[in-house]
Amino acid sequence: MSEIDEATRNKTFESDRQKAYRFAFSFIFIFCCAILFAQAFDGELAGAAGADSDRLYNYNQSSRTEFSNGAELVEYVCQGEAATFVPVCYFPNANRHWISDMDQVEVGNCDITFGEALGSSYDLKCAIYFAASFIPVVITFGLIKAARENKIAGKTRTKGLNMGEKICFMNLFISICHCFLCVDIDCYAGRLHLTTSRSIVLSAAGGAMLHIQTILVSAWIAIGNITGKGRLPLWVKWYGRFSYVTVYISEIALGFLETRVGDAARGDVTINGTVRGVK
Repeated sequence: MSEIDEATRNKTFESDRQKAYRFAFSFIFIFCCAILFAQAFDGELAGAAGADSDRLYNYNQSSRTEFSNGAELVEYVCQGEAATFVPVCYFPNANRHWISDMDQVEVGNCDITFGEALGSSYDLKCAIYFAASFIPVVITFGLIKAARENKIAGKTRTKGLNMGEKICFMNLFISICHCFLCVDIDCYAGRLHLTTSRSIVLSAAGGAMLHIQTILVSAWIAIGNITGKGRLPLWVKWYGRFSYVTVYISEIALGFLETRVGDAARGDVTINGTVRGVK
């Protein structure tokens, strides 16, 4: 092979590699921006839902017959029958003085979040989990950097992203999702809304895990395909692509709709059984 042909091949290879890396990082960046944009309006939407009179549960505590004062409210929430229990505040709100002074709980005043009721211990819990979730982000960046240097050095010549790089980028995506979820790990502080931002990010992370499984299974089939000299059969390629589409539609789209169709749209973190069945 002439030096010109070799230079042309290297240039084409480098261009393909740059496009693949640019696409992967752009996708992760756009996803993060979309979630942050949605989160900016999430609190307002959640507050409007909590104040909506057409809710499935009655959050107007002054009209409730199960309790008439703070002591009865505490007894109803802590010792009431689970089968007949009806929430008293829109999640994640709680009555003023909840936990901090249970003898002074105010009926009809849900102006604090459960995270505020728990105090600094909840914020510390979120910070610890966030730090633990951020470690894989740093490690994965190092692995991606090493893979990039190997390609530049000519140790690997796979066009686009090879299997290891794909898994690294998927792991980076999952790790970023985990970091986002740990900002409000139980949604007690109202930083994340349980059925909106948390639901979407958690579903995306779950879909990414199934995505990695599909990549590994496809690679295993390619290795076992002796007649094709280790190449991936065409039917496997299309079946893999079909799996990617259906997994993300099922996890994200249907996961989002299952709390917003029928009576579930009027409930507080309730799920529509028909949509869950289709999912």
